[in-house]
Amino acid sequence: MNQKRKNRKRRHSGTAIVLFVLALAICLGAVLLVDSFKVSCYSQLKWEAGQPLPQAADFFPKSEVSAAKKAVLLTDFNTIATDVPGSYPVQLQVGDKVLSSRLDIVDTVAPTAREDAVIINPKSADPMTFVTDLKDATKVTAKFETVPDITKAGKQKVCVILTDAAGNTTKLPVTVIVDTAAPVIQGVKDLEIYLGESVAYRLGIVVTDDQDETPQLEIDTSKVDLSKAGVYTVTYRATDHAGNTKTLTAKLTVRPKGANHVEPEVIYKAVDDILAKFIREDMTDRQKVEAVYVWTRRGVHLTYGPAPDRDDWLQTAYEFLQTKKGDCFYFYAIQKLMLQRLGIPTIDVVKVKNHAKDSNHYWLLVSIDGGKSYYHMDNVWSKSLCLVTDEKLNNFSKVQNNCFNRDESLYPATPTQSLPANTLPWDDQAILNARP
Repeated sequence: MNQKRKNRKRRHSGTAIVLFVLALAICLGAVLLVDSFKVSCYSQLKWEAGQPLPQAADFFPKSEVSAAKKAVLLTDFNTIATDVPGSYPVQLQVGDKVLSSRLDIVDTVAPTAREDAVIINPKSADPMTFVTDLKDATKVTAKFETVPDITKAGKQKVCVILTDAAGNTTKLPVTVIVDTAAPVIQGVKDLEIYLGESVAYRLGIVVTDDQDETPQLEIDTSKVDLSKAGVYTVTYRATDHAGNTKTLTAKLTVRPKGANHVEPEVIYKAVDDILAKFIREDMTDRQKVEAVYVWTRRGVHLTYGPAPDRDDWLQTAYEFLQTKKGDCFYFYAIQKLMLQRLGIPTIDVVKVKNHAKDSNHYWLLVSIDGGKSYYHMDNVWSKSLCLVTDEKLNNFSKVQNNCFNRDESLYPATPTQSLPANTLPWDDQAILNARP
């Protein structure tokens, strides 16, 4: 009896366990079934154009962490262009469940480009050629707010309107420069040195341009040999940002030192000592030129007469101070030296002989406005040829056997208007008393 009772208890206990396990399995299955039905993704995912395509997990909200980790993309994204706004169906799989969504490629960012860009000499009026550093995820078109005139020299302010594929717009201010004028080179002149000396090719050279604040200057000295006496060509070439160029050449004369050579420093000091006697700091450039003209006038401190031929103007000027006698080359040389020491720009002028046995003649073109304009200066033929125009010099030359005959194409034309009367602040006698 007791054994039967025990057997019944064992059967009941085993049945209970089986029932419990079965119930537990049913509950777990129900939970999993319910969980699988709850898995959901975004019905629509907006994605900014130009960004790398999204991953499967990007289609699920943060609450679906488990599903996002298990999700697999079924749609081939290789067929989707990220630089073209559009809507694309997307399928994903989580376990045995397939989910549907939609990927919307959108462009919410307006185009960008370099503002206030400077466009120089555009080749066409295509607005896109005026845009630099363009950035946008989609295709951009450009149009002018006002079309520029690219044939008109000077600066123009224009506005280019940029529009991307989504319709986002940006207004871009642009400066257009139509530059056809070459730079201006000032200060180029013939140079003279002695063997063994160096050359300051850039000294006194100024390059300007109407549009470019920093035009480039190149100096070609490839034909120069400073170790050999001779006359060489130096080429100055200025280029602006538009590629316009201006080229000037100058002669560089390299001289050997003669037997009676005097070092330039000695010559400069001798002349500076003389100038200090009759040049004042408050004098204008014109007054300084007039004072030099009076001091070097023939028959005062210096006399005119036959002299050995010379081609070294600096040594000749010093010799003139010692001998106080010389021909037109000597007068030209001392005037050039004095004006050079005073910082007055000059240009050498050489007579063209009227016939084979005609004499030479040398004189100066002199500037009193820093090199902007020049006037003639000669006090060998007359005491009244200080800062005179081409017209006055030519009229004088005609009645003096063409003594100032020259190739006028080689020299700048003088102003047509004559200067007013002498402007010296003192009388001639004060200058004449300044003995060498």
